[in-house]
Amino acid sequence: MCGRFAITLPDDAMVRLFSATPANDLPPVPRYNICPTQPVAVVVSHDGQRRLGPMRWGLIPRWYKHPTDGPLLFNARSETIAEKPAFAQAARRRRCLIPASGFYEWTREGEARRPWFITRADDQPMVFAGIWQAWTGPEGARIASCAIVTTGATGRMADLHDRVPVVLEPDSWPLWLGEAGHGAARLMTPLAEGALEFRRVATAVNSNRAEGPDLIEPIERGDRPEPRYQPARAGGCHPLPRHQARRGASGGGGQRACVYPRQVPVPHNLPPFDQKVAHAVRTAKHQRRDGIPGTRGLQAPQIPDGDIGAFAGLQRPQRIRAAQHRGAAQRGDLQRLAGAHRIGPARDALHQHRLAG
Repeated sequence: MCGRFAITLPDDAMVRLFSATPANDLPPVPRYNICPTQPVAVVVSHDGQRRLGPMRWGLIPRWYKHPTDGPLLFNARSETIAEKPAFAQAARRRRCLIPASGFYEWTREGEARRPWFITRADDQPMVFAGIWQAWTGPEGARIASCAIVTTGATGRMADLHDRVPVVLEPDSWPLWLGEAGHGAARLMTPLAEGALEFRRVATAVNSNRAEGPDLIEPIERGDRPEPRYQPARAGGCHPLPRHQARRGASGGGGQRACVYPRQVPVPHNLPPFDQKVAHAVRTAKHQRRDGIPGTRGLQAPQIPDGDIGAFAGLQRPQRIRAAQHRGAAQRGDLQRLAGAHRIGPARDALHQHRLAG
């Protein structure tokens, strides 16, 4: 899918690039946040002569009585373009080129939508494969409109979105415009892996009213918010910053935190082995709660004082009762204790075991 793109190429540069005759009413450039229904610069060919002119982005089928009579058709899927009534004739007879500097896609992180700006890795302009349609309204109004052809994404692009615009190389332009005969269907493929460059940009572009060069500026590592909790060191625990302890983020100033996959408080006053058991038990519990892929049978690190790896693969820790823990403590079975769903009963059982010893 391609729902936003940018064009920074000046008009005269586009004229030279495509060897086309420009119209007098080309859309202004540069533009950093082009949305569907807005005018875009498009290259068409007629009798071997190329023309660069404006078109509405969002194809209007000929049977629409009004441009808003049906869905907004700003993309055309390559797999069905020859079958859909809105696209079939245009795909055979009215193909065009749509220049761009890059396009946007979004990934979702929780409730937030994070934008990416995708460009060619060789810093050359992008040229999208497009189709166009001349629509005439009931009162004689005439609108030329276009849609961008998309195909299935591959490689890294597939991690962002399952669709990608068809980007044409210069030697493919004549065939797509119909200047070099038939066979344009074979051009509707994604670019080779490594041909695209991806960069995170600010969320200002989430608004379709935003505009300006800042929208395509990459967010450098130093500008990115750091993760709230850093991965834990070997052994699993480290003290929280004092300001977090004062706010009670870790449950009080007298606690330590195990921070993978998220903050997991463990009382600091337990013996060293008990702290390791507590960390392992709490970590597995939160891994299941957070639904982290691949943690269902995750094995915990081996602890020198005993093997507690078995707890992590435990399918139903809630079925282990406090009484079983006490019994395990009386037998000195620390592996059984490590399977505790709650650290409280396990800690109490360990203490009782030591007192009894």
